[in-house]
Amino acid sequence: MPQTTSFASTRIRIFGIAIAASLTLGACSETGARARLGEPAADPAIASRQVRYQPVLAGFTGFRPVGPIDWGRSNQRVAPGSPVR
Repeated sequence: MPQTTSFASTRIRIFGIAIAASLTLGACSETGARARLGEPAADPAIASRQVRYQPVLAGFTGFRPVGPIDWGRSNQRVAPGSPVR
């Protein structure tokens, strides 16, 4: 027995496909301040970040395992406004 689809389910399916297509195409467009249509792409007046060297390990902090410590004393050490005991 062939399966028939109702008019409502066909409309919902078409509506879903239209929404998916519009979201997909909308993600490819550029909006906001950077979407300047009609300006040349090589305009030197457009601001860009300066190129600078940054080492790969800049800001790296190495952490090594330590022995067990009392958790209460550890919490007191980092608590705001409390003296170290």
